[in-house]
Amino acid sequence: VVFSDVTLEELARVRPSTPDRLLQVRGVGQKKLESFGERFLEAIAAQCREAGLPLDASQGTRSARG
Repeated sequence: VVFSDVTLEELARVRPSTPDRLLQVRGVGQKKLESFGERFLEAIAAQCREAGLPLDASQGTRSARG
């Protein structure tokens, strides 16, 4: 398991397009970004293209913490 269900749900809601935006998602830290970030960002972008959904649809929950 790479990400919890809560993190996967937030990824689906936020649909981040950049590493910085991905880090704003709860459950994504520097280590997971380095290990899995590029693959997840590519998969999110591909799914959004296929479904006609915009990237960066909302803020991650970590962005409010500063």
